[in-house]
Amino acid sequence: LGREQERYRIISLSVISSLISKILSLLSLILTVSLTLPYLGQERFGVWMTITSLGAALTFLDLGIGNALTNRIAHSFACGKNLKMSRQISGGLTLLAGLSFVITAICYITSGMIDWQLVIKGINENVYAELQHSIKVFVIIFGLGIYSNGVQKVYMGIQKAYISNIVNAIFILLSIITLVISSKLHAGLPVLIVSTLGIQYISGIYLTINLIIKRLIKFTKVNIHAKREAPYLILNGFFFFILQLGTLATWSGDNFIISITLGVTYVAVFSITQRLFQISTVPLTIYNIPLWAAYADAHARNDTQFIKKTLRTSLKIVGISSFLLAFILVVFGSEVVNIWTEGKIQVPRTFIIAYALWSVIDAFSNTFASFLNGLNIVKQQMLAVVTLILIAIPAKYIIVSHFGLTVMLYCFIF
Repeated sequence: LGREQERYRIISLSVISSLISKILSLLSLILTVSLTLPYLGQERFGVWMTITSLGAALTFLDLGIGNALTNRIAHSFACGKNLKMSRQISGGLTLLAGLSFVITAICYITSGMIDWQLVIKGINENVYAELQHSIKVFVIIFGLGIYSNGVQKVYMGIQKAYISNIVNAIFILLSIITLVISSKLHAGLPVLIVSTLGIQYISGIYLTINLIIKRLIKFTKVNIHAKREAPYLILNGFFFFILQLGTLATWSGDNFIISITLGVTYVAVFSITQRLFQISTVPLTIYNIPLWAAYADAHARNDTQFIKKTLRTSLKIVGISSFLLAFILVVFGSEVVNIWTEGKIQVPRTFIIAYALWSVIDAFSNTFASFLNGLNIVKQQMLAVVTLILIAIPAKYIIVSHFGLTVMLYCFIF
């Protein structure tokens, strides 16, 4: 009973701290639209949203190592193997740092070789130069983001996710301050990217320093530890890598697909709707994420009773909450968008209804994902996702090109 209470205490702390972080993140998203859309205009704003959406779409480039590291560390933590856990953290983060550097270098070189006017439709010459510079800035920040996200996975594994959430909240608050200052100066896209994502990802450096102070990262024989951890993390990370590709195929890459088929002005419409429904998806994500680490800890200790009880409870909470929030957004969504964007962007109610249905499905999917990931049931998920990848990306491209956004959503729901 004591261990179960401790898990629920950690879950509660993680939920509360994550809620604070997500509220600030939501505030940042709201201010992003209201402060920058008026002076950027729909085209430049659409370009910015396309670039930042690449951050979500390319999260798979960590090769799933961050997620594999969570389960690896959680097992050692549950078994009380502190020395082994320290070696795993040191080796895992060293491997991830090296990977981040290599990916950043490759993406930076590649970005300069691409004619982005052929990739993103509807860009005039005045915006193109700014786009090129913005992408190079984004690539550097994205590399830092890969490592930063990996550090947060470590805190999940040691059942201290609430610490990383609090640190994230502080840096998001700093990014809001820099966003306000940048928008008042009518800053260009590169500065806005640094002011938002750049500031937020610095949290990973602070969290790393904290691990060093706590002696959870040791530099002695760190290369040896990295080599020892590499086979496990790469093999198990591969399964998570495929799952992340599935996320890309279904939703994270939508802005990019829309930009190359319909143009960046439609990206603005889709992005606004995504941000509107974060009122629904963010609270449920806040609830689901801490369950992964709790399931992993319970699985390592063979506590099946906790796992069954928590899964049943989470499905009930997510089911009721997702339906209620989706209904509210269907009723008031169009009016909220109109006020939010000062009438500059109109979102059809049919599209809002379609997105509402998807938000409910997504909520249940995330609940099961936390359960399966915590129990390290990844291979079965991978097989299902491979099928989805082969179908989703070409299907979305064809459907969006010929029938538009709303039809695409309905097709993938039903």
